[in-house]
Amino acid sequence: MNWEEWIEQTPETLGGKARIRGRRISVESILEKLGEGWTTEDLIRSFNLEPEHIRAAQAYAGGVPGPWISERSPFLPH
Repeated sequence: MNWEEWIEQTPETLGGKARIRGRRISVESILEKLGEGWTTEDLIRSFNLEPEHIRAAQAYAGGVPGPWISERSPFLPH
C-alpha cells in the first residue's frame, strides 16, 4: 500500500498531525480507536471513511517514525 496517496500533513490542520487526505481525522485517532477495540467497520461508519483510509493509517504507522502518536497511545509500551 502506498500510504502517501491517502495521508497528508499540513501545519494549519490538526496541528500538523498526519491525517487522512481531505479529512479532519488523524492517523493517531484512527490507531487509538483500533487500539480501543473499534473495528474497521466502526471507523468507516462513524467517520465516513473507506477501508483504504484505515489501511493507509496502519501502513503509515508501520513505516514512519514518530512523533505522530501521543504518549498515552495503547501502541507504546507501558
